[in-house]
Amino acid sequence: MKARILVVDDEKLLREMISAWLANEEYEVMEAEDAPSAIAMLRSEPFHVVVTDKNMPGTLHATEGGLDVLQFAKTSNPACGVLMMTGYASVESAIEAMRLGAFDYISKPLMLSELSEKIARIISYQRVMDPGDTLAAYERFWSEYLAAVEEQPDVKACLSQEKNAHLLTTLQQNLDLFFQERKTRENLLLEQREALSKIAFLASQLREVLPNDDSEASVLLNALLAETEHRL
Repeated sequence: MKARILVVDDEKLLREMISAWLANEEYEVMEAEDAPSAIAMLRSEPFHVVVTDKNMPGTLHATEGGLDVLQFAKTSNPACGVLMMTGYASVESAIEAMRLGAFDYISKPLMLSELSEKIARIISYQRVMDPGDTLAAYERFWSEYLAAVEEQPDVKACLSQEKNAHLLTTLQQNLDLFFQERKTRENLLLEQREALSKIAFLASQLREVLPNDDSEASVLLNALLAETEHRL
């Protein structure tokens, strides 16, 4: 199944360029020209990723419609990852977007290869048993960092912009590693469940050909069936 991406930007040429690039990477892409139309689409259709400009016509935020899109996307579908596009390439822009619930941000002028990498990160986080819970946990990590660093004047005053940017990158890398290990454990669990299901199926077939009596083989088979059913 192709990942579905919604691209939101009031700049038609940029929106079409992004959509064409992502469609060429075999994503299913749809477009919206402003916050109200994007919200209408999010209300009626599910999307894995939303790529939205921050500064465009909105509803609650007249000139920052991307914030409206972000809020609605995360409220209606916690498993949706949002990338916020901003024209201001600064640590402050990244922090603001993440504080509001964005998975990540990307600055204009865009590097399409960077956009692809960030979308791939979102999708990798979604390929777990509970993507909504996984993204919520990721966002909590960012919230705790912001509370500990950005929202404490004494701490923030000790950090240069370069040091803060380095900390953000380091944190992101460690979060990726943490959730990759979590996904590996989940995959192992799924493999074990599949193996147990096969054992249970074979045991049930054996049950059909063995007499249902008090023989040692029958007792052992019943114990095997009970154990696999308990583990499943």
